[in-house]
Amino acid sequence: MWSCYKGNNCHTSCVCGSPAQKGSLLWSYDTGEKIHASPVIMDNILYVVTEEGTLYSLIGDKGNLLWKYNDKDKGETSARAFPPLVMEHTVYFACKNGNIYAMTENGEIKWIYETNSIISSSPAVYAGVLYTGTLDGTIYAIDISKGEKKWSLHTGGLCASSPVIYGGMLFIGSDNIFYVIDIERGKKRWAYILEKPVCSSPAIYNGAIYVSAGYIYCLDIINGAKRWIAEVEGDPLMETPVLTDNSIFVTTRVYMKELDKTVGVLYSLEVRTAARQWAFFSWGSITEPAVSGHFMYAGSGDGKLYAIDTGCGLQKWIYDTGSMITSSPAAGEECVYAVTHDGMVYAII
Repeated sequence: MWSCYKGNNCHTSCVCGSPAQKGSLLWSYDTGEKIHASPVIMDNILYVVTEEGTLYSLIGDKGNLLWKYNDKDKGETSARAFPPLVMEHTVYFACKNGNIYAMTENGEIKWIYETNSIISSSPAVYAGVLYTGTLDGTIYAIDISKGEKKWSLHTGGLCASSPVIYGGMLFIGSDNIFYVIDIERGKKRWAYILEKPVCSSPAIYNGAIYVSAGYIYCLDIINGAKRWIAEVEGDPLMETPVLTDNSIFVTTRVYMKELDKTVGVLYSLEVRTAARQWAFFSWGSITEPAVSGHFMYAGSGDGKLYAIDTGCGLQKWIYDTGSMITSSPAAGEECVYAVTHDGMVYAII
C-alpha cells in the first residue's frame, strides 16, 4: 500500500500490485479546501491533508468520510500540513506551524510534539522513532511511544526535504549539502556538497542514493562516492526521482520555441547511465509520478491525470479533473487516488 510520502520508506514511488487500467471514476469527494499534499492509502483508508491543515480519513473503495481533524477544533491556529505517514495503526503528520501529530486510526490524538520552527516536509518513521527536519536546520528524532525527543542535530541550513531511513542511516538535504546521519547516535556519517539547494526528498534503490538539486546525483549509499551526475533539458531538476529496475523518471519544464510556450515534461532515463529513453509532454507542469506495475500515473497543471506506459511512454488513458493537480497521486490496488487545487479527491480505476 501507499502508506507514506512517495509510497514506501525508500521513496521510490513504485509499488507492486494491480494498476488502475480503465481511467474511470470510482468516486469523488469535495473537501472544500485547497489540496497540495499527496494522499496516502493504507488498509482501504485514504488520508488527505488540506492547505488549511485538515486531515481527512476516507474509505478507500467508497469515498465515505470516516472523520476529519483540524487544530481549529481545539481552538488553535491551523497551518498547512504535508503528506501523512501511516504505520502500525497510527497516523503521523507534520504542519507548517512546527507541530508533529500522532493520531489513532479513529482520529484521536495520541501526542503532539512542538518543534518551535517551520516544518516543510513529511516525516519518516523507523524502529519506534520519527525523524523530521525543520527550516531552522534542525533534524529531530522523536520517540513515537511517548512523543519525546530522543536527539536533535543542527545542520546550519534549511531542511526542506523529507528524510529517508535505510541501513541505520538517515538521508536528508539541508541547503546545498546532502547529509547522511547515524540514527543511533545522531551524528553525521558523511556529507556531499551539491550545486543547488535540496528541496526534494532523496530516493534509494539498489545500493545508491538519488537526489535532485539542479542535476540528478547518483551517490554510493555507503560512502557518498559519486557514481554519476546527469543533466536534462529544461528547468533545473528539483523533484524527487522515481525509480524502477530499469529507469529513473524525473519531471521538469521546457520552453518550446516553436510554440512560444513552456510545457511540462516527464523524462525516462536509463538507471545505470542516465541516458534518455523517452519523454512525455503536458501543457501544464507534471507532478512527480506514481508507478504501479507497468502503469505510471502523473497529474498536471492542465487538470488532467495521465496514465502512461512505463516502458515506452505511451499514454494509456486520461482523466480530466478540471482543476490543477500539483501533488503526486497515490497508487492503490486497481485504483489511483489524486487530489486537486480546488479541494477534490478522486478515486480512478
